[in-house]
Amino acid sequence: MKFGDIRKMLNKDGFERVRQKGSHERWFKPPDKRVTIAGKNSDDVKTFTSKLDGIEIMKYVIIYEKTDTGYCAHIPDLDGACVAAGETFQECQQLIHDGLQWHLEWLREEGKELPEASAERIAEFYELAA
Repeated sequence: MKFGDIRKMLNKDGFERVRQKGSHERWFKPPDKRVTIAGKNSDDVKTFTSKLDGIEIMKYVIIYEKTDTGYCAHIPDLDGACVAAGETFQECQQLIHDGLQWHLEWLREEGKELPEASAERIAEFYELAA
Protein backbone atom coordinates (compact mmCIF):
# COMPACT_ATOMS: atom_id res chain seq x y z
CA MET A 1 0.00 0.00 0.00
CA LYS A 2 1.20 3.53 -0.76
CA PHE A 3 0.66 6.74 1.21
CA GLY A 4 -1.41 8.02 -1.72
CA ASP A 5 -3.76 5.09 -1.10
CA ILE A 6 -4.00 6.03 2.58
CA ARG A 7 -4.92 9.60 1.68
CA LYS A 8 -7.67 8.28 -0.63
CA MET A 9 -8.92 5.94 2.13
CA LEU A 10 -9.03 8.78 4.64
CA ASN A 11 -10.99 10.98 2.23
CA LYS A 12 -13.40 8.15 1.43
CA ASP A 13 -13.86 7.44 5.16
CA GLY A 14 -14.89 11.06 5.81
CA PHE A 15 -11.58 12.41 7.13
CA GLU A 16 -10.42 15.92 6.23
CA ARG A 17 -6.81 17.10 6.18
CA VAL A 18 -6.87 19.92 8.73
CA ARG A 19 -3.22 20.89 8.99
CA GLN A 20 0.15 20.24 7.41
CA LYS A 21 3.64 20.85 8.79
CA GLY A 22 6.36 19.81 6.37
CA SER A 23 5.52 16.29 5.27
CA HIS A 24 3.33 15.64 8.34
CA GLU A 25 -0.41 15.89 7.89
CA ARG A 26 -3.18 15.94 10.48
CA TRP A 27 -6.50 14.44 9.46
CA PHE A 28 -9.73 14.71 11.42
CA LYS A 29 -13.12 13.00 11.27
CA PRO A 30 -15.88 14.27 13.56
CA PRO A 31 -16.56 13.75 16.31
CA ASP A 32 -13.10 12.72 17.59
CA LYS A 33 -11.04 10.56 15.20
CA ARG A 34 -7.51 11.89 14.56
CA VAL A 35 -4.75 10.56 12.31
CA THR A 36 -1.25 11.90 11.65
CA ILE A 37 0.66 10.66 8.59
CA ALA A 38 4.00 11.52 6.96
CA GLY A 39 5.17 10.26 3.60
CA LYS A 40 5.14 10.84 -0.15
CA ASN A 41 2.24 9.43 -2.18
CA SER A 42 4.62 6.92 -3.79
CA ASP A 43 6.11 5.66 -0.47
CA ASP A 44 5.13 2.17 0.71
CA VAL A 45 3.27 1.58 3.97
CA LYS A 46 2.75 -1.92 5.25
CA THR A 47 0.35 -1.32 8.17
CA PHE A 48 -2.49 1.17 8.54
CA THR A 49 -5.88 1.52 10.20
CA SER A 50 -7.85 4.68 10.87
CA LYS A 51 -8.87 3.92 14.46
CA LEU A 52 -7.64 5.67 17.61
CA ASP A 53 -8.85 5.40 21.19
CA GLY A 54 -6.91 7.76 23.44
CA ILE A 55 -5.42 6.67 26.77
CA GLU A 56 -2.35 7.96 28.68
CA ILE A 57 1.14 6.72 27.61
CA MET A 58 4.83 7.14 28.37
CA LYS A 59 6.76 4.90 25.89
CA TYR A 60 6.01 3.73 22.37
CA VAL A 61 7.39 0.86 20.33
CA ILE A 62 8.13 1.87 16.74
CA ILE A 63 8.23 -0.80 14.03
CA TYR A 64 10.44 -0.12 11.00
CA GLU A 65 10.20 -2.13 7.79
CA LYS A 66 12.30 -2.10 4.62
CA THR A 67 10.19 -1.45 1.51
CA ASP A 68 10.88 -1.26 -2.23
CA THR A 69 11.13 2.54 -1.94
CA GLY A 70 13.02 2.88 1.38
CA TYR A 71 11.60 2.39 4.88
CA CYS A 72 8.22 2.71 6.58
CA ALA A 73 7.41 2.94 10.27
CA HIS A 74 4.33 2.61 12.43
CA ILE A 75 3.53 2.62 16.12
CA PRO A 76 1.32 -0.38 17.01
CA ASP A 77 -0.09 1.32 20.10
CA LEU A 78 -1.55 4.13 17.96
CA ASP A 79 -3.55 1.76 15.72
CA GLY A 80 -2.20 3.40 12.56
CA ALA A 81 -2.80 6.99 13.67
CA CYS A 82 0.88 7.86 13.09
CA VAL A 83 2.80 6.35 10.17
CA ALA A 84 5.82 7.52 8.20
CA ALA A 85 7.99 6.55 5.25
CA GLY A 86 11.31 7.78 3.92
CA GLU A 87 13.91 6.91 1.35
CA THR A 88 16.50 6.23 4.09
CA PHE A 89 16.18 4.73 7.57
CA GLN A 90 17.32 8.02 9.12
CA GLU A 91 14.69 10.02 7.20
CA CYS A 92 11.95 7.56 8.20
CA GLN A 93 13.11 7.61 11.83
CA GLN A 94 13.09 11.42 11.97
CA LEU A 95 9.64 11.55 10.34
CA ILE A 96 8.08 9.04 12.76
CA HIS A 97 9.63 10.78 15.79
CA ASP A 98 8.43 14.20 14.62
CA GLY A 99 5.03 12.78 13.66
CA LEU A 100 4.56 11.15 17.06
CA GLN A 101 5.44 14.31 18.92
CA TRP A 102 3.20 16.41 16.68
CA HIS A 103 0.30 13.92 16.95
CA LEU A 104 0.50 13.83 20.76
CA GLU A 105 0.63 17.64 20.91
CA TRP A 106 -2.52 17.70 18.79
CA LEU A 107 -4.31 15.28 21.11
CA ARG A 108 -3.32 17.40 24.11
CA GLU A 109 -4.52 20.60 22.37
CA GLU A 110 -7.86 18.89 21.76
CA GLY A 111 -8.09 17.79 25.40
CA LYS A 112 -7.89 14.10 24.47
CA GLU A 113 -6.24 11.38 26.52
CA LEU A 114 -2.96 10.02 25.17
CA PRO A 115 -2.95 6.46 23.76
CA GLU A 116 -1.78 3.79 26.20
CA ALA A 117 1.58 2.17 25.49
CA SER A 118 2.15 -1.55 25.66
CA ALA A 119 5.22 -1.54 27.88
CA GLU A 120 5.90 -5.22 27.28
CA ARG A 121 6.71 -6.21 23.71
CA ILE A 122 9.01 -8.98 22.61
CA ALA A 123 10.68 -9.20 19.21
CA GLU A 124 12.43 -12.28 17.89
CA PHE A 125 14.38 -13.14 14.77
CA TYR A 126 13.79 -16.76 13.84
CA GLU A 127 16.23 -18.13 11.30
CA LEU A 128 15.12 -20.95 9.09
CA ALA A 129 16.79 -22.70 6.19
CA ALA A 130 15.01 -21.80 2.95
